[in-house]
Amino acid sequence: MIPPGEILRKAPWLVLTGALRTVFAAIPRRRSERWVLIVCGGGHLADHLADFRRLFADDPRLRFRLLVPRQQRQPGSAARTRAALPLPEVSLLWASVFRWDLAVVADHHEPAVPKPHRCPVIRIQHGLPGKRVDGSVYAFGPGAFDHRGRLRYTKVLVSSDAVKRLAVECDPAFERAVEVVGNLGDDRLLAEVPNRARHRERLGFTPTDRVVLVFSTWGPNGLFHRFGDAILAQAESLRDEFRFILSAHRLDHAPGAPGERNWGEQVAALASRGFWVRDPDEDWVPFLVACDVVLSDHTSVTTHAALIGRPVVHVPAAVGVLEPGSPVWQLHEVTPAIRPDAADLGEALRAALRDGPPPGLRELAAQLNSHPGKAAERIREVTYDLLRLPPPPLAAPPEQA
Repeated sequence: MIPPGEILRKAPWLVLTGALRTVFAAIPRRRSERWVLIVCGGGHLADHLADFRRLFADDPRLRFRLLVPRQQRQPGSAARTRAALPLPEVSLLWASVFRWDLAVVADHHEPAVPKPHRCPVIRIQHGLPGKRVDGSVYAFGPGAFDHRGRLRYTKVLVSSDAVKRLAVECDPAFERAVEVVGNLGDDRLLAEVPNRARHRERLGFTPTDRVVLVFSTWGPNGLFHRFGDAILAQAESLRDEFRFILSAHRLDHAPGAPGERNWGEQVAALASRGFWVRDPDEDWVPFLVACDVVLSDHTSVTTHAALIGRPVVHVPAAVGVLEPGSPVWQLHEVTPAIRPDAADLGEALRAALRDGPPPGLRELAAQLNSHPGKAAERIREVTYDLLRLPPPPLAAPPEQA
């Protein structure tokens, strides 16, 4: 329930927006015209929303607008969003009162604008759900519902039937809302696998180099925050045997509390010591295609690696971070973990390269993406159905900007 004081504080806003909605509702439109609002709450979400937007770039019936909520506190986050999504931008007031035909988000947002009783709202997947926050699966937890317990989204797009089962186990409300469409990132990845030699050459790796991609999620449970010093020390000692690509999450490049280590900056500085460092603005696909083995935590990049058969070695996950039975949890169950002090890193990497993907990884890959190569077609189908428009013919697969 909303406290009475909060209602009184919001009363002028509610009166104003209610009056303006009435005005916009009376404005006539062309029958085939549709207005779509993209809400991007952080630079780390922009690429996912940009991939969605490209699927409809050639449809003149659709008018896209962008809302950048004020909570983008990370330096450069809003600029990153606007670069990835170069669309006319609207204010929160305009987003709240305009008669939208569809809204698209990639995460839970406050304020939730617009609401599904005013127009359909799609939430696309960013990363594979399975991480727990405050005792529940983040993607399908309390953030997905409003203060009255109503689902904030008309449709939730996920990559696999296994993810839909997880959603429904979290709350039966997802049964009708979740649509299994595959994953655009996976499809870009699969399309680039035949170009592996070209990507390795462009990145400066020889055919005989043994390339290790070190990929971390953000925050205190991430690889660098928990094991960074130990892993980097071991990587330094193994540089004659392996070529390391280091990749810190975009959010770990943002300044933290006074005195807190900035792992993004620290990793970036290692480029001067002979490590290949991936900038967070660089597309992750060429690096994953080019590498021979992945060292990571519970980031969803490991699920992409499994899809193309790359061996995965992981660091131990913090207690309570992963939902038991989720695809990410299952991936941790079938792939080897190194010790917290990383003393066995070299041994683990050699074994992964020697033995290849462990038993069960290929079977698990089928649970990560139920429709490989089909995401664009399926996302368009769901979207045009909500827009009540017939889809135009699907053009050639969009290229990454």
